[in-house]
Amino acid sequence: FSVAYQLALHHIHRSQNKSNIWIISANRNCRSIYYAVKLKKLKKGYKGKCNIHFLITRPELQDFPKLTGIKMHRGYLTYDLLKDLDLPPPTTPFHDMLMIVSGTQKFQEGVTFTLQKAGYGDSNLRVLQATV
Repeated sequence: FSVAYQLALHHIHRSQNKSNIWIISANRNCRSIYYAVKLKKLKKGYKGKCNIHFLITRPELQDFPKLTGIKMHRGYLTYDLLKDLDLPPPTTPFHDMLMIVSGTQKFQEGVTFTLQKAGYGDSNLRVLQATV
């Protein structure tokens, strides 16, 4: 996980993004990110731009391109990953993928987001680290 974290920071620094960066680790396996992603529980009055960067940390998936530039829409961050990724089953249940959220919104560390999967209920995501 520490290696993935360093890669994430490297990716952030290369993008030269000056806004707040949130690194989120899925607490379920990679297949839980197959469907439409909605990060909920954003504060009311959000007006800043926000992007999500996926950093795939499973060794067999390193060749997949990173997904960037997911746009804010009515308080939700949405993207349909099913049409872009055809992922094999995960080999380990935890920390298969990091979600790197960058934007001008400020969150507290420990804020819990919800990853909503179509037809499969919710899977909680937790903010692990914040950098500015």
